[in-house]
Amino acid sequence: MDSMLKIGLGIALSFSLLANCKESAKNDMTFSEREFDFGSHAAGDTVSHVFKIKNNGQKILQIMAIESSCSCTVADWTRSGIPSGQEGRISIQMIVRDTGYVRSSVVVQVNRDSVFYPLFLVANKKRPGT
Repeated sequence: MDSMLKIGLGIALSFSLLANCKESAKNDMTFSEREFDFGSHAAGDTVSHVFKIKNNGQKILQIMAIESSCSCTVADWTRSGIPSGQEGRISIQMIVRDTGYVRSSVVVQVNRDSVFYPLFLVANKKRPGT
């Protein structure tokens, strides 16, 4: 029951942040994508994906922090500043734990504004024997 509450709170937080998320007025950064679907995997599988973030602005783009919606998701990212015109990487690993459809998120904070940028991960846990 405790894990269901955590999942529910994580989903609610993700949707809340998405609703408040606005694109930068200058469009000075872009993500390669905002959601990735891992497809079907067995329980306990660790899946990973790399999101790219491009600096379209004139100043160095710095990823300040990334927070995960659950303990099943871990992020690593380009720690040095991303120069103008260059790309940085956000590498996500997720352990498929729950049954059925799983949607997790990470929230990215950069040095440009006070907006948080959610990235979503989707997976489907296969039933044993399928």
